[in-house]
Amino acid sequence: MNTIYVPHGNRATLRFPQFEVESAMNLTITVDKEVLRRARIRALEQDTSVNAVLRAFLNSYAGVADTKREAMDRIVSLSREASSRRGDGKWTREDLHER
Repeated sequence: MNTIYVPHGNRATLRFPQFEVESAMNLTITVDKEVLRRARIRALEQDTSVNAVLRAFLNSYAGVADTKREAMDRIVSLSREASSRRGDGKWTREDLHER
């Protein structure tokens, strides 16, 4: 698993390139005119788009969410197994958010 640690001053970001979209593909489908009209209305009512609904469906159908969930579970597991600890140090909220 390629994980990239990106430091930002006293903070850091973990990036997981295997889950980043490198390029999006266009998909053309044929649907009944009335079905599309009703889908657009429903999407508007849900403050989304038909495109977003279809993207979410395809991600679920392809198992993308499962792969992401497995990666998140692995991160939590690794953090629990880590031998490093914070020690006796106690930080205030101001210490943690100092820039």
